[in-house]
Amino acid sequence: MTEPPRIQPEQIARMMTSIRDAFLPLNPLIQQTAHQLAALRPYLDLYEQDPEAFRQQIAMTPPPAPGCHCLCGLHRNSPTECAGEAAPGLTVRVDSPSVGTQHVPMCRPCADAYTMRTATAIS
Repeated sequence: MTEPPRIQPEQIARMMTSIRDAFLPLNPLIQQTAHQLAALRPYLDLYEQDPEAFRQQIAMTPPPAPGCHCLCGLHRNSPTECAGEAAPGLTVRVDSPSVGTQHVPMCRPCADAYTMRTATAIS
C-alpha cells in the first residue's frame, strides 16, 4: 500500500496565502452585510413587542434610496468599488437583447467603470 503524499510546510504556507488572498476582497462586503443586518435588530424587537407600532413605524419610514444595479462583473478587478446606493439621477443605458433598452441606476464608481469599459470596447 502506498503512502499518501507528504505536504511540505512551505506548500501549506503557499496554499494558506493563496486562500487568504482570494478571500481578502470579500472582507469589506461581509462587514457591510453584518452592519446592515445589525441595523434591522431594533425593528425586529419592535415587531415582537408591538406589531401595530411596528406597522406605524414602517409607514412613517421614508423609502430607501434606490440601490446600485451595477453588473459587478464589469469591474472584477475592484469588487469593492460599488457604493451600493445609486447616485440621484444617474443611470446608464444598457441595451438588453431580452428586454430592450433599459436605463439602469448606478452609483458613481460603477457608472464610471461601466463608461470606461464601454469606451475601451468601442475604441
